[in-house]
Amino acid sequence: LPVSALARDWYIDDGDITISATENGQTVKQGDKDAVDDDAPVIKQKDSSNSTDNVIKVIAEKDATANVTLDGVNINTDANKRYEAAFRTEGKGDVNIELDGSNTLRSGYFSKAAGLNKGNSGTLTINDEDNNGKLEATGGYGGAGIGGGRHSSASDITITGGTITARGASGGAGIGGGNQGSGNNITISGGKVTANGGGEGSAGIGGGYWASGSNI
Repeated sequence: LPVSALARDWYIDDGDITISATENGQTVKQGDKDAVDDDAPVIKQKDSSNSTDNVIKVIAEKDATANVTLDGVNINTDANKRYEAAFRTEGKGDVNIELDGSNTLRSGYFSKAAGLNKGNSGTLTINDEDNNGKLEATGGYGGAGIGGGRHSSASDITITGGTITARGASGGAGIGGGNQGSGNNITISGGKVTANGGGEGSAGIGGGYWASGSNI
């Protein structure tokens, strides 16, 4: 019998969220609570007028795809000087992010991470199917807006829609590598994208300071 996808709303106000995808499905864990099955989690915020320093981590194992929707979150890890990216991906699989509403991802100075920090070796795809999504991503010290953290490269990033503003910091690209990190295989096929490097010779889209960019 067909099984409908499990999906629920999660509120970032209530604690850090970790999404884990394997060949057998996807789970979501928040704070110290047990992980639960959820194939299409929607992350929201009760009061997005004030930022939270709670963070999102997405782990996609090899041959798996993690899926998550951001719907009005405002994360800033600078407030309490957390050494964390606002949103981090990990693993060898793929990550798909759907944008709804207005979202802000700001990694704090001490994190040295990108605002949306791509650490997975598969693809990172940002979508906006309903044409109502916005994302503002700002890196911490040496980090890209979307891509790699300080001294880290980033590749295989695709944007298909959304109103996106990506700002690197201290030599990080807007979209691509962090300071001294390259940015490769970046595709933009839709949406409205503004990408600003963080000075020191960094690219808007491509490589960070003292690094290369290719196949853009």
